[in-house]
Amino acid sequence: MYTIYADGNLVYAPNLANIEDGGYAVVDPVVTSELNDAGSCQFKIPNINPMYDGIQRLKSVIKVYNGSERVFRGRILDDESDFWNRKEIYAEGALAFFNDSVVRPYTFTGSVSDYFTFLVNQHNEQVDEGKRFRVGRCTVTDGNNTIVRANNDYPNTWQEMKDKLIELLGGYIMTRYEIEDGEEVEYIDYLAESGGVSGQQIVFSENILDLSRHVDATDVCTVIIPLGKSDSNTGERLTIKDVNDGKDYLESETGVALYGRVTSTNVWDDVTEAANLKTKGLELLQKSILMAVSIDISAFDLHLLDVNTDSIKIGMYNRVISVPHGINSLFQCVKTKVNLKDADKSEYTFGATTTTLTSASAANTNYAASAASAAALANIAANATANALNVALQEISETYAALEARVEALEGN
Repeated sequence: MYTIYADGNLVYAPNLANIEDGGYAVVDPVVTSELNDAGSCQFKIPNINPMYDGIQRLKSVIKVYNGSERVFRGRILDDESDFWNRKEIYAEGALAFFNDSVVRPYTFTGSVSDYFTFLVNQHNEQVDEGKRFRVGRCTVTDGNNTIVRANNDYPNTWQEMKDKLIELLGGYIMTRYEIEDGEEVEYIDYLAESGGVSGQQIVFSENILDLSRHVDATDVCTVIIPLGKSDSNTGERLTIKDVNDGKDYLESETGVALYGRVTSTNVWDDVTEAANLKTKGLELLQKSILMAVSIDISAFDLHLLDVNTDSIKIGMYNRVISVPHGINSLFQCVKTKVNLKDADKSEYTFGATTTTLTSASAANTNYAASAASAAALANIAANATANALNVALQEISETYAALEARVEALEGN
């Protein structure tokens, strides 16, 4: 059961929503969460609700719980009244608190963990107690074990985190809380991995209500020229020629076969060794070849029926299985849009697959019709040849044709 609180006061509880039970009702309550994004909570509050006049823009803190587990914390950004005099509340998640502080001009040299701590401390010194965080886990590292960062432009702290951490090093900045001495203590982590593999599978005809797949090749590159720190004397940037047979670029044969030669550069100002620069270039190239594949799914969270089933959570990996769509792969849950009153209207977005060829083959025994798609995506992840992808796609087409023939035969009978 979901409940909503504002500044510790009850706003919504389904068992107390009727006027005779207190009138703690809201309309269309939805919580949206997204990786490396603040997320939001939206709902409409009718004037019968005791908290109708008790919520203050920018000041009030909204918390949403699923049973005893807190699933959202944030502050009111906007409230407007609609035709029926209901207040439309929009709250942004706790990561948005970092928009309320700036980073003064600085130059930093040190570890990733120390830099992350430096930014969080800059923020904490400028905001109220309710917007501060304790530094939690930092598992993102750099090949040099030392990074160099600087800025003289007074950016807000969240923008600096995105530009100088996420964009350059990857990873996920996530908030969480721990109960300490009966109180919720707020932490912020910077993680190389956002979560493990969920035990709940997203399966066609079981808990998938609707599904659409998207492929965006906008940011794909198949040839990359990695560039490191500039030489203080010549001004020339470090390249990988000395560790790459005299070539300053890296090329993906699979990517070129699939998408042609698309060349791009990327600069790592803090990289001073060619070997480390090559490693970073290879990682970025592989990530680029894995196109921005995403699946929008309207699904029912089976955790609501069985508490022993893992719930669908942001950052976790779920196996998505849909024979009609030719899908059987692990996908990361990158966005959730949870309807607190109507679970059937909840939506989950899953990002690019991370399935390996071995795990895909083992899992596909009972799902032969989708094996070709899983293997194709896995082959891309393993830098296999483009021919394998073409064969797999042909097998999928043949599978669809066979299924259509069976349907037509049944209809004829």
